[in-house]
Amino acid sequence: MAKQQVYDASAIQALKGLEPVRRMPGMYTHTIHPLHIVQEAIDNAVDEALAGFGKKITVTVRKDHSVEVDDEGRGIPVDMHPVEKKPAVEVAFTMLHAGGKFSRSGDGVYHISGGLHGVGVSVSNALSRRCEVTVYKANEMWLLPGAEAAPVNDDGEIPQIEEGDKGVSWSWQK
Repeated sequence: MAKQQVYDASAIQALKGLEPVRRMPGMYTHTIHPLHIVQEAIDNAVDEALAGFGKKITVTVRKDHSVEVDDEGRGIPVDMHPVEKKPAVEVAFTMLHAGGKFSRSGDGVYHISGGLHGVGVSVSNALSRRCEVTVYKANEMWLLPGAEAAPVNDDGEIPQIEEGDKGVSWSWQK
């Protein structure tokens, strides 16, 4: 018989960030079929197209079993989140229950949307070996290589992109 442990307040765990997903992935996604995780990026790209932003979505499966989803949508917001004080793209990909699809009254950003609303891309990030997000917006390119979002360029300069380029490139590897 196992030694009986004391069950008091110290036995209650409060997991933070994406740790609950890593410990209990089946609570958040289908663990039998990992393509469900990729489906979240596709759903977000389709949502942008259905909202009238962009006409082309490209899904590329690479030899290393990574998947890339590119769209011509508005690009995930990169400005500073008013409460979290970090770029909104970082909030969306690193915090559970953060996203732009929670409106119930029909006056939100999306009137039709698929996916897991607020857990999808953060779960994809939590369960991947590599999750990279590049956002093309307002003539800037932002990269979220895992933990933080920032304008990208080796010399610290914001890279030049073509006028009017917009959208998201999302790359994932299990």
